[in-house]
Amino acid sequence: MLIATLFFGGIFFSMFFFMKGKISETVSKEDEIKTEIEKGESLSFMQKSVEENQVNEDKVTGYFIPSNGTASFIKVLENIVASSSLKSQVNSINYEPSSDLSAINAEFLDVKISVAGTWSNLNFFLKLLENYPLKINIRSASLKQFTTYTVGGKQIPQWSGDIDFTVVKFKDN
Repeated sequence: MLIATLFFGGIFFSMFFFMKGKISETVSKEDEIKTEIEKGESLSFMQKSVEENQVNEDKVTGYFIPSNGTASFIKVLENIVASSSLKSQVNSINYEPSSDLSAINAEFLDVKISVAGTWSNLNFFLKLLENYPLKINIRSASLKQFTTYTVGGKQIPQWSGDIDFTVVKFKDN
């Protein structure tokens, strides 16, 4: 009886330690699986974050003139003037470096333009300029009436405007 008890007790303890080892191994595998799932979720989150940042970066860079894009911007500016039925002359274009913009390799493009036409057309032009999807900072705008035309017995005052504004531009390569 003693031998049978010791035999079954030995079997019991060996089964107990065998099962305890299997449980420990299972818990360890479960922890590894959880860690891998968390890594996958973190990677997925980081990839999503990178994609969202790229979209935001594209939106932000859309507010700047691209490098080598000054001529294109001036053409767009001339089209805005033409759509406003004004006469214009670009007086000057200057590049102004800025320490605030050097980190993104950008600078200010300072544009001075003179326009002439009716008051409503000048007002329309300024609204178009102000609402253009670039970050345009109008530094100054001086408007004055310079003459009045009579057309069909109706007085049409003519206005001129000198506008100085800046826009952020990536530096040319």
